[in-house]
Amino acid sequence: MGLHDSPTGVSRIPTPGRKGPGTPGDAGTPVKLSNPDSRVHVYCRVKPLDYPESSGPAPCVREVTGLNQIVHNGVVAGERTYTYDGVFDRMADQLEVYTKVGRPVLREVMTGVHGCILAYGQTGSGKTHSLLNVSEGQDSTYAGLVPRLFSELFVNIASGEPNRGDLAL
Repeated sequence: MGLHDSPTGVSRIPTPGRKGPGTPGDAGTPVKLSNPDSRVHVYCRVKPLDYPESSGPAPCVREVTGLNQIVHNGVVAGERTYTYDGVFDRMADQLEVYTKVGRPVLREVMTGVHGCILAYGQTGSGKTHSLLNVSEGQDSTYAGLVPRLFSELFVNIASGEPNRGDLAL
């Protein structure tokens, strides 16, 4: 059968290297990780209140309990507790976030493992602040994840730190 004459009428383009049913990675087969730390990690950063927000309605995050839970004070659904791999409270600085989130990803990337950092959230929730937060003449202590990642990446490359594989930006 060709590209356009499948029995279902749906055109499919063959994908080279695609795994068939029953092979590791198939939806029905659990994949055993050689390193449990290689799974997806989820962190939550609670945005600090700026002056206009501090005089408004109560914040939706009531408290950060321990190092990995937040209590959400929802108006409609009521109070709910969420658990993450880590939670950064309102007082967390950029270096703390980089040390716990960015540096481990960079360490893996330097050994040839793929890495990705994704920021997700509502408009105004602090994604750009956490990822970038760069402005001309600003103190580097306020730099977000991306500038810190690039800085440390280039230092590692310049120092000749051994790695496996090629690095591409």
